[in-house]
Amino acid sequence: MPRSTQPTFNFCETFLSKGKLLQINRKKSGQISSLILHTSLGRQSLKVSKYFRLSPSYIPAEQDAVLIKIFRKVKSGQEKLKAFEMRPLNADELSEFNQQLVPLSDHREAFELMFCQSKACVKRGARKLMEEVSRESQQSDLNLQVGASSCLGQCKFGPAAECSASGKVVTQLTPSKVKALILEASSN
Repeated sequence: MPRSTQPTFNFCETFLSKGKLLQINRKKSGQISSLILHTSLGRQSLKVSKYFRLSPSYIPAEQDAVLIKIFRKVKSGQEKLKAFEMRPLNADELSEFNQQLVPLSDHREAFELMFCQSKACVKRGARKLMEEVSRESQQSDLNLQVGASSCLGQCKFGPAAECSASGKVVTQLTPSKVKALILEASSN
């Protein structure tokens, strides 16, 4: 039986990332399920590992500057990122971090679309759609930020994206559905 000629490249690593907490999503049980951070790369969405832990006596709040340990796993070309430890930044780290921070738009009408980058959504065209929307938003005068997200849990209904204007995950996206979302959000 012939084997596939394409090599699979698998590896795991951990790295540290500094960011400001923009949103903390919790499960019904109160456990943290995902984080949205403002980092030196811009806005990032991160799922939380089931082994996630906080430093002792730290209670996270939005706008806190934090240091997060992230586990990165690449399997068959697909990347998964999960946070597994978080602590607040100390004073020295905070001043250094504030100098590296990329400013986000302060405009009230700004909204963002975070496109799911899970294997199922990418297979259904999420990455291509994200790139198309990103190109169009740069050419227009809309205050739209486009980003990537880890799995949004809507694999059967992809491609999916989280829309900050409604706070909901929108599924079965098409270019016309995205344009309708943008028009709706810009009219509010």
